[in-house]
Amino acid sequence: MSVAAATIVGLVAVSALADPSANVVSRDAEPVVSAETFPRGAEPHASQADNGVDSQQGDVVQSIVPGDEADKSAPAHAGTRVESSAPSPADRVQLGGWARESMEWTLASAGFRQGAPNPLDVPHDRLISRTQLFARASYARGKWFEATLSGVIGYSLREQGTADGSNFDGVNGQATTGESQSELRELYVGLYSARVDLRIGQQRVAWGRADLQSPNDVLNARDLRDPILIETELRHIPTPILRLDVDWNAISIELVGTPVFVPDAYDVYGTNWSVVQQDATPAIRTQLSSLWSQIDPTKQGQFGALVHDTGLPPSNWAAPSGGAKISTALAGIDLDAYYHYGFDSTPYVAVGSSFAALFGAPLAATYVRRHHVGLDAVATAGPFVMRLDAAYETARVYYNLAFMSISSPTVLGVVSVEYQTGDVEKAALVELIYNFLVDAPEAQLLGYDRYSYAVASTLRWPIAGRVGIDLRGVTGIAPVSFVLEPALRWNLNDAVLLKAGTVLLGGEEGSVGWYYRRNGSAFVQAKYSF
Repeated sequence: MSVAAATIVGLVAVSALADPSANVVSRDAEPVVSAETFPRGAEPHASQADNGVDSQQGDVVQSIVPGDEADKSAPAHAGTRVESSAPSPADRVQLGGWARESMEWTLASAGFRQGAPNPLDVPHDRLISRTQLFARASYARGKWFEATLSGVIGYSLREQGTADGSNFDGVNGQATTGESQSELRELYVGLYSARVDLRIGQQRVAWGRADLQSPNDVLNARDLRDPILIETELRHIPTPILRLDVDWNAISIELVGTPVFVPDAYDVYGTNWSVVQQDATPAIRTQLSSLWSQIDPTKQGQFGALVHDTGLPPSNWAAPSGGAKISTALAGIDLDAYYHYGFDSTPYVAVGSSFAALFGAPLAATYVRRHHVGLDAVATAGPFVMRLDAAYETARVYYNLAFMSISSPTVLGVVSVEYQTGDVEKAALVELIYNFLVDAPEAQLLGYDRYSYAVASTLRWPIAGRVGIDLRGVTGIAPVSFVLEPALRWNLNDAVLLKAGTVLLGGEEGSVGWYYRRNGSAFVQAKYSF
């Protein structure tokens, strides 16, 4: 429906703050890797080994897969657990993962109040607890076969503010909602030979070099339900993909095919990061509030399924997607070129008949086909790593402030400079982001101008012993906006991490920071990795 799609583009930009320092080494997403079980290509390419760029991309997209995109720019880093070079046994089983508890206290006393009901007010949670367990297992047979399985289970508890608008103390909220989580993530098998590798199944395949939502990272859907504090392994949704890699020495080719379309995951209404916020159009807020109040609280978690997309591409292999990546190195610069024919992951809202009976307005949300052409490059100069990520799409979906869609050819670009010291706790990154709509919009867009510019930055640095700072943020130049996440982190040991910080949002009217400004919060997290 209209607002179910209306702010997905903005959420995509915000979601990158889950970990914009994807190439900055992080113990948070350290995979368990066994080097001697890798078939051809597992060792870093010579050009990559020389540049000293870290390979950890934040998303756990590989364990024993040759040439995987987790290594978007370089060889395995010091934090990766690499066993000795002794001959590998015929069979090998590996298990890794993490358990995490996250508590978030939102700062704005906004939202619907039972003591003074207003149909224009949307639900807003003041206290949010998320408990999650992520596990990943891989089985390898010699150097020719691999099977990988991963999943996450969890439970979230959300408490709204007080019914009468009085001070919230954490236990006097007007309503509490609990929701369990059980998701299969990866499920694939891989067959490897000296020059040809095949991987089939539900998997994460990352394209592009940029750390903040690469414009070329188009193969997997995104989870936008908790865009900032989500764990990096969960930020993208593994998708059924057939992947074939062919190594021709100086040139490697990757072919991918997707039989079914998997859309982005997002909430429509009722949660803090749902697409319907307090600044959505009054008509939409009134309609959804009326529906929401008629649903039993135990079923409100399923509300999104009712008002999500009204039309998806066929899932019977009638609407496949596919593409190719070509990689090489030239004069010390690693180069990649991409082509993909698929769907824009953002729903397109148009006039139709599907919702006429439900909402009194003939609106429908579907998905548009588009061609994607892109390139990226990475080079080094001493401790500095320089990256370029650029793309052109024939159709990309945006929304105006009336929550109606437009589709325009789009040019996207990201230029980044990263300072690496060789220490996993010392890194700095700055990215310049550009977004240009070829077709001029007739009305103001939500989250974008026709020419949009932003600066993303990450600073990770120790201040005393195992205590360090994480300063992450995206500052919009046009439109003016900011999304910031300063935090302190304490690594008790190699397995236990404690973190505390705040989320700050703001900006001019129509920007992402402005639309979600009521979600500023303070948070604490505890994580155990195994």
